[in-house]
Amino acid sequence: MRIAKFMAPLVLAFICWSGAQAAEKSDGTKFSGTLGAKAADAKPEVLGTLTVKGKGANAESKTYTLTADGDVAKSVTELVAKSAKVQVVGTATGDVIKVTTITEKAAKPAK
Repeated sequence: MRIAKFMAPLVLAFICWSGAQAAEKSDGTKFSGTLGAKAADAKPEVLGTLTVKGKGANAESKTYTLTADGDVAKSVTELVAKSAKVQVVGTATGDVIKVTTITEKAAKPAK
């Protein structure tokens, strides 16, 4: 019985720690879509929007706002000006993606 008194808090602490570690690993989410200009009333840190098309019969597109820092912000701004098709890697919180890397997709060859 004494062991149970000491083990229960340790097990609970381990479970909480594991959950926190899993939440921190969400940095590598990939999104593919088309960039667009930010809204006129957008916050200053917003660089543009990313429209992601859904898949399947009931496909709905979703629009995210993009934020970034440093050189990544400069890359995002340049690609937004071109309305490029891109792949974005970053952390999504609601409808906002904090971009860590962005790459432009190559255009499909004409048939």
